[in-house]
Amino acid sequence: MFKNIQLYKLDSALDITPGQLDTLIRERPLVECAGITTQTRGFVPVNAAGELVVNVDRHYLIRFGVERRKVPAKVIRRLVDERAKAYEKEKNFKPGRKMLREMKEAALLELLPRAFADRAEHWMWIDLANSFIAVDTTSAGAAEDALTLLRDVLGTLGARPVTGAAHVGAILNSWLAGSMLPLRLCLCDTCELVGPDASKPTVKFSRHDLASAEVKVHLEEGKTATKVGLQWDGRVSFTVNSKMQIRGLKWEQSPESADAEQNADNAEDPLLANFAIAAGDCAGLLADVIGALGEKGEPAPSAGAAAPDGSRS
Repeated sequence: MFKNIQLYKLDSALDITPGQLDTLIRERPLVECAGITTQTRGFVPVNAAGELVVNVDRHYLIRFGVERRKVPAKVIRRLVDERAKAYEKEKNFKPGRKMLREMKEAALLELLPRAFADRAEHWMWIDLANSFIAVDTTSAGAAEDALTLLRDVLGTLGARPVTGAAHVGAILNSWLAGSMLPLRLCLCDTCELVGPDASKPTVKFSRHDLASAEVKVHLEEGKTATKVGLQWDGRVSFTVNSKMQIRGLKWEQSPESADAEQNADNAEDPLLANFAIAAGDCAGLLADVIGALGEKGEPAPSAGAAAPDGSRS
């Protein structure tokens, strides 16, 4: 279900029922980007039944969508060039800047209705218990669009992006250098190291033993980890970067089949069962990652501090 997490922390507890949320977001559906409209935003059903909100133990799942209609710049330029040549032939002089600008605006309005509309949809997970909102996207801009629309329908929504502090790179470096990770976290086989030089020399390792001497040589040269692949609880692999963004979530066993006995009540609804597993795992994963790395504005976790599950790093 979730592949990426752009995380936001709520300023205060969000007190809203699934029914109330459904009523509010139903008033802002995603509509077709037609005519000369360049962009529309709205909420879309989460399943074939048309539901807009799925609730599992105060974890809400909704889906945000945006549709954009864009005319390629070279197509506009070609049409403007044709009309500028026709203008010059008729008037015996070239159009000025103001005329060219007007031609460009007219070309855009003419071409927009025929342009292809591109649609993107993103899962949004609202964790009421932990006061988090997660958007499944790698784009900070798309996440902000989703939060802005949700804030519009709710009337108010205090939320800030969870970002990494300056010490995150140092902690990732220490893990690569051999320091013990919190109990439920372990290194995978991917990392990215960036040098301190102005040119920012970058080395990327993929499907590589991160405990190897080759990685340590780069650390000794002063490079800092900006991205590291991790596995959580033997269940979920992912990468975390220095901005505390989670990328490439992958379950070792698909959420649809994992813990089937624990989710027997949801067996008839694959989406519900999938969401129950994904939300539960991601809540634990986020607690451990944030506990280990800290947030911007928070003090750095001390060496040997207890991890969220009671282990020591």
